[in-house]
Amino acid sequence: MNIEVCIDADGDLARSAEAACKGGANTIALCASMGEDGLSPTDEQIAIAREAFTRPGLIAMLRPRAGDFVFTDDEQDQMLACISRWNALRVDGVSCGLLSAENEIDVPAISVIASACREASLSVTFHRAFDAVSARSMALEALIDVGVDRILTSGTEWGSGNPAIEGIDQLTHTNKQAGGRIEVVVAGGISIQTLPGIAQAPPDGLVSFHAYSGALVDGQTTLHKHW
Repeated sequence: MNIEVCIDADGDLARSAEAACKGGANTIALCASMGEDGLSPTDEQIAIAREAFTRPGLIAMLRPRAGDFVFTDDEQDQMLACISRWNALRVDGVSCGLLSAENEIDVPAISVIASACREASLSVTFHRAFDAVSARSMALEALIDVGVDRILTSGTEWGSGNPAIEGIDQLTHTNKQAGGRIEVVVAGGISIQTLPGIAQAPPDGLVSFHAYSGALVDGQTTLHKHW
């Protein structure tokens, strides 16, 4: 079972990343401004996390501003500049989400991002903007065609606040459709209490589980023997 731990770049970053590493997290998702659902970390924050998380699996949020997921050309250029810099900082992947005004995958934009990541040997995760799309099945096929490696989803509607345990039917459907062609990363209220029930629902395939609050004790990512 692969576990990804979301790390708040604005907290005690070195301690959090080290705890995730020692606790056995396969990957960490490094995000700044968690109160705004995660923004791009700074280069300095990435360097700190890279030193503390000593194996491959550092994924950095690629999101230049809060709000919706419809990005201008200038904002997309900012993302491309981050990819170029972050490769030198030994990031292993990025997490991004780009939609059209109609809440469909912005295929031209994500294609450019994915191509730049391939050239830099970085994996691409399409984050929970996937839960905001108007048609999940079409969106999934579009992301597979573009060459995205992973999608992050709760199986519930973006903005609803509903956890993954309430999206099991949709998660099962998404993972069945994915058929091992793309990794499905389940997010939303993942903890040692909820994980057993959620993990039993999706069929076999490329599935991981993404935890944030479930890995916190008093607001701090903490080493926990049960993960």
